[in-house]
Amino acid sequence: MGVAIIDQERCLSYKAMRCEVCYRACPFIDQAITIDYRQREGDAIHAVFAPQVHEGKCVGCGLCVQRCPVEDPSPAISIVPAGQEAAR
Repeated sequence: MGVAIIDQERCLSYKAMRCEVCYRACPFIDQAITIDYRQREGDAIHAVFAPQVHEGKCVGCGLCVQRCPVEDPSPAISIVPAGQEAAR
C-alpha cells in the first residue's frame, strides 16, 4: 500500500502543542507510530511529543490522515506509495 509521512513544519506536535491524534488513530499503536518525547530545542519549559512513523510497520491505511486536525490546506500527515518515502 504505502507509508505515512509527517510534515514536521505543519504538525502540531512538532510545534510543542500536544496532539497525538495520528498516534491514537493508528491501528498499530506503538508499532507503526510511536511518540518521541523530548525537550523542545531552545526551550527549557516545553516538551515535544513528536510522532514517529516506522516504515516497516506502517501499512498506509490512512486513518492517521483522516483524523489529523491540521487542515490548511491539507493534513500534516499523508500517505505515499511504498518505496517513495525517501523521495519526500
